[in-house]
Amino acid sequence: MEKEERIKVVFIQPGEKPKLIEIENSLKGYYGLVGDPIQAIYPFEDDAAVICNDEGKLNGMPLNRAILDKNGRVRDIIAGNMIICRAPADSEDFASLSLGQARKYLERFRMPEVFINTPEGIMVTRMRVVNLKDHEIER
Repeated sequence: MEKEERIKVVFIQPGEKPKLIEIENSLKGYYGLVGDPIQAIYPFEDDAAVICNDEGKLNGMPLNRAILDKNGRVRDIIAGNMIICRAPADSEDFASLSLGQARKYLERFRMPEVFINTPEGIMVTRMRVVNLKDHEIER
C-alpha cells in the first residue's frame, strides 16, 4: 500500500463535536493537532487507530473521550486532542478512514463527555451541545 500524503481523519477536541478533516500524513501533521510526543492505540475491532498525546494525562490536559471495552465499561480516557485514522495491517503508515468508518466514529464520539470521579469509579456522562443561534428568539 502506497503512503497517502494527506489523510481524512476524525479530529476530536475536549468539549467539542468531532470533525472530519484532512491532514498531512506525517509526524508534523499529528504533532500540530495533538502535540508531542504522540502515541497510537488500537482499541477498536476494525483497523482504526487513535492518535493522541502520550503524556496528555501526566501534563493535565483536559479529558476528552472514554474508550469503552466490549461490555461498555471504561477501558481508558483520552486526555487532550485526539485523531482517529486507519492503520492498515499491511502498511507501516496511517491512512484515510473509509466513508463508513468516518460516519461510525463521528456518530460514536458526537457528544462531548464529562467525567465524574465516584467511589465506584469514573462515571462518564455525555453532554448535549446546543447551538444558541438555533434557539434565538426573534424580537
